[in-house]
Amino acid sequence: MSKRSESPDNLRFFIPAISLYNSKFVVFSCFFLWFLFAGKASFSDEKEAESSPVYIDSVEIDNNNIFSLDSAKYDYWIYRLANKLHIKTKKHIIERELLIKKGDIYSERLALESERNLRSLSYLWNAKVELYRSGDSLNILRVTTADSWTMLAGFSISRNSEEVSYHFRFEELNLLGLGQSVALHYYIREFREDYGRLSFTEMRLLGSRHYLNLYYDGNPEVGEKGLSIGKPFYSLDSRIQYSIAYSATDRRRDNYGEGGVVTSWEQISGDWLRLANYYRFGSYHNKIVAGLNYEYRDIGPTDTLVIEKSPNNVFSRDSLYWAITPEFGVYNLEYIGTTRINTFRTTEDILLEKGGSVEIGWTFDASNHHNIYKSIALAGNFHHYIKSNLFFAGIKQTRWFKGKTTYRKALNLSIKYYNNYIKWLTPMFRVVYTEDIPSEGAGTLYLGENNGLRGYPRNYTTGERRLIVNVENRFFSGIEILSVDLGAVQFVDIGRCWAKDEGVRLKDFYWSVGFGLRLSAERISNARLMRLDLAYAGELNDWQFSFGVGHYIN
Repeated sequence: MSKRSESPDNLRFFIPAISLYNSKFVVFSCFFLWFLFAGKASFSDEKEAESSPVYIDSVEIDNNNIFSLDSAKYDYWIYRLANKLHIKTKKHIIERELLIKKGDIYSERLALESERNLRSLSYLWNAKVELYRSGDSLNILRVTTADSWTMLAGFSISRNSEEVSYHFRFEELNLLGLGQSVALHYYIREFREDYGRLSFTEMRLLGSRHYLNLYYDGNPEVGEKGLSIGKPFYSLDSRIQYSIAYSATDRRRDNYGEGGVVTSWEQISGDWLRLANYYRFGSYHNKIVAGLNYEYRDIGPTDTLVIEKSPNNVFSRDSLYWAITPEFGVYNLEYIGTTRINTFRTTEDILLEKGGSVEIGWTFDASNHHNIYKSIALAGNFHHYIKSNLFFAGIKQTRWFKGKTTYRKALNLSIKYYNNYIKWLTPMFRVVYTEDIPSEGAGTLYLGENNGLRGYPRNYTTGERRLIVNVENRFFSGIEILSVDLGAVQFVDIGRCWAKDEGVRLKDFYWSVGFGLRLSAERISNARLMRLDLAYAGELNDWQFSFGVGHYIN
């Protein structure tokens, strides 16, 4: 870490302006976002203007396979083979996602929401919901979908943070065309332990709006097994969301020092239960949300190696407690459909959120029910899209305390920007500033290729404060080979982690530059996008190659 400095380029006076640990400022920010949209909005129910209601006489489902063999583009044996091997999504699986049925009054906004629901399913490539009048004057709701390839089996190699991993897997995201997901994975890693993962998901349990997820993750660093069941907000008109989740944890926490070296570890195991319920009301786009979360945790260390832990640290990992956290928020919610943000051709349905929330929590000792500490979290978001400019800004500040004693305070401030005006280019920019400052103990923030800085080892540097800047230019060549779109990226990453009482200068920041290849297989692979990056790490004076699934920054 760098030494304290009083030089003109020292950031010690700039960072506090970013950290915003003045609660009054955060409260003001939340209320500013609220007034920005809610001050002009009525929270009464909005109605679509209907001069003469149109009733749906019939619903037609046109569930297409992956490739349209009527097109000369796909009239080859490989596409015919893919269609033959693939089991199409059943019509009743598609119909259950619709928000309007036979006999309902047609609503354009519900038709558009139904499209978004269908496109959000990992086993569908595209979807269209529209009303048309047949020759005998019947109003027919036509639903047209195209499947994507949903089975992935085989072997792959990835390289990240100077470690090579071998991955054997089988995934089916649309088992027998019924919309169920199963996955089996096994990882062999060069420097760390091997492990397996299993999961099963049913998004419409017994034909209802409820979901069920069963999972097992043997990763020694995040290992757990459990289940979750609940009902999500499945449309903007949905009012109630609830869930129950249980997990049994068996993991190892590695503590890293400078240079990404593991200095100590701690084996942790135990049980965790969480219940959540949210209710929202208001108009179609403007929402008031009230929620309640209950959490019970019985997790403790079973083995340690050189762990420095203060006996007064209220956040001891040896934890047996229960907590209750009510939440209140005010939001404006709106979807846009665009392309070339994180995909090549697929329509991206992006939720734009403006608003803020507050959470107040009480945590109690499970043995005697005495209050251990309280917490308060304030959050605000401003997402906007105008003339091909997509902007995300968010802030969340959390404080854990008891009386006048503050045990820990955390802050996350993020800004992201995309511009997809040019058909072949999408520049993007991201800034993330994070603080996690306990009253005692070492910092918990890390920086490396695994969390924002390409070309550097895993968890290369650590501290209580972290600033990351990422710039990417995403290029779309328009070249398609066997349904795989070719693209490229040029990037610059800048970042630094430092201690809460340490000065930091601009020249102390680590940086990397590089370029990469992007292969988009949105229609034929559930991996959707593959990346290959070559980064030059300025601090290390070395090139590093990495590859994996998905954009490095989403």
